[in-house]
Amino acid sequence: MIVDVGQSDHFSSKTGAYETNPFLPRYPSRHQMELFGVGVIAVHCGISIALPKKYRRNWQMITIGMEGLGVARNFHLGWDIRF
Repeated sequence: MIVDVGQSDHFSSKTGAYETNPFLPRYPSRHQMELFGVGVIAVHCGISIALPKKYRRNWQMITIGMEGLGVARNFHLGWDIRF
């Protein structure tokens, strides 16, 4: 999630593109994106702790895998990371 926030911030500031995440404003500030990233990490950790061990591994594999695919796609499109 941290890399995703850095990529989104860099891309939007460089191109003027807008955010498509429905949980963020169309043109979020860097601060809003950072707060969103921290919130997502906190919620993900909370869910991971709350899930029974039987389901935790699948939860982690699916959510972290999806995030990894998104970051890889962004790198493929030429998005850099900026913090």
